[in-house]
Amino acid sequence: MTTLPAGPASSPVVQLLYWVYRPIPFMEDCARRFGDVFTVRFPANPPFVFFSHPDAIRDIFTADPDRLRAGEANRRSSGCSAITRSSSSTARGTSRSGGS
Repeated sequence: MTTLPAGPASSPVVQLLYWVYRPIPFMEDCARRFGDVFTVRFPANPPFVFFSHPDAIRDIFTADPDRLRAGEANRRSSGCSAITRSSSSTARGTSRSGGS
C-alpha cells in the first residue's frame, strides 16, 4: 500500500468547496502547512497529490514516459493538467489540479 503525503484533515466536501471557491488561497495554505507535496481529497475521487515546487514539477514533466504518462489522464479530467504513474503504482500526482 502506498502512503500518501499529508494534507488537510477537513472532509472531502469542505476541501472541494475551498477548491471551487478559493482555489489559490487553498493551495497556498496547503503548501504552507504541508510543504511542497501534499494530498487533497475530493468526494467520489481518489486522493490527489499536488506538487508545488518548480523543480518537482519540472521533473514530473521531463520524466521517462514509461514511468509518468503526462497528459494521459487529461482525457478523463475535464481539461485539468494531470500526471499519472505507470499502471504498477496507484499513486497520482498533479502539477495543478484534478486527474484520475
